[in-house]
Amino acid sequence: MAEKKSAFTALVNRQLDRDVVTEEPIKTPMQSVSQSPDRLSGRKRGKSSDPKYVRLTTYIRRDTFEELQRRNVEFSEGVQIALEAWLRS
Repeated sequence: MAEKKSAFTALVNRQLDRDVVTEEPIKTPMQSVSQSPDRLSGRKRGKSSDPKYVRLTTYIRRDTFEELQRRNVEFSEGVQIALEAWLRS
């Protein structure tokens, strides 16, 4: 019985041949986007990638969190406002 070749063998061989010929890595659109988040027009930088923000974990009562959700307030914004008011007092 003849050995069955994988459906991807030709694809892999073509890619290997292209990599040998190409000295410079090929940039895909996803690589360009992920390497330059500031260049995206119309998109704000996320808090997780903004150096002005620090990620932390906290525990609050469930009823407090649910009240924030009812008022349509983002949790981090609610905490920021409350902490700033507390620090000013």
